[in-house]
Amino acid sequence: PIEGFDFFNSPLEFTAAAVEGKTIIMTTTNGTRAVAAVSKAPRVIACSLNNLGAVARAVERDRRVTVVCSGSSGSISMEDLYCGGLLIERLADRPERLGDAGRIALMVAGAAGADALAVLERSDRGRELIETGYRADLEYCAALDSRVMVPELREEAFVVA
Repeated sequence: PIEGFDFFNSPLEFTAAAVEGKTIIMTTTNGTRAVAAVSKAPRVIACSLNNLGAVARAVERDRRVTVVCSGSSGSISMEDLYCGGLLIERLADRPERLGDAGRIALMVAGAAGADALAVLERSDRGRELIETGYRADLEYCAALDSRVMVPELREEAFVVA
């Protein structure tokens, strides 16, 4: 972890014993900026490969959904674009309403296929995590639909109903 922080951003560190009943303050290089940019939207929901199905179900009746991929270190990231594409794929009943970015995310998801772990392994950040001993994080993060929590931004904090 960075000096002054208790955790790295490894999801495996966020065990129930470590975080249950606590308020967690978290910052990331791009995710924090992405959330700040959309914080005034009517709904802001955090999506990952793990909770993809739950998020799709939570927003399927919303009239308009904007998918924001935060990226990594100021650049696009394959894993975020892949996840965004999979979400759009599950929601896209009218693909003609998509903009170019949505169509590109759909193309990435379609071309990459259903093996999320293989996608993460090929991504820049995934290769970096493997090289530094965090392969287990990739395996955890690649578990499609393994969680049903839908974190929603409420008064500057993500909460799970």
